[in-house]
Amino acid sequence: MKALQGWLYFAGALRLFAVTQSFTNPSIIAERVYDLQPELVHGMYGRLFGAWTSITVLLCFLCARNIHSRPIYQATLGSFFVALGHFASEYFVFKTCSIAGAGSPFVVASKILWNRSLSQNVRTSILARHFYHLDAGRVPEERGKGIEERHLS
Repeated sequence: MKALQGWLYFAGALRLFAVTQSFTNPSIIAERVYDLQPELVHGMYGRLFGAWTSITVLLCFLCARNIHSRPIYQATLGSFFVALGHFASEYFVFKTCSIAGAGSPFVVASKILWNRSLSQNVRTSILARHFYHLDAGRVPEERGKGIEERHLS
């Protein structure tokens, strides 16, 4: 859990840096990310990129703070897949960025695939906590009984 939370804080901080760059100087985004066709990046695109990325920063920080919230976790995971799809299409389909330009965002976005294996612990923990709370409300003689035993008694 701690590794996943730390990684989400790290990814959020990297994205926060990209937000400040896109609002203050969109030409940095043009030169570093969309380096094969920088003329396509203008002020409005930079601000749009910054606004969308700010939402993903919020998701990263919310998920890191509330790691056991399944809806927040799924929304954060979805934002990483959207970013991965965006940078993959910019590199493979539209040819607006080189491997150097898309490399950093692509690595950060694709790292979620590795962290997906860590999510098994999140889901297990969510389910365990859910059933623990359900079990905590039962009278002592019913605690620890299996579902079949509860319905038979």
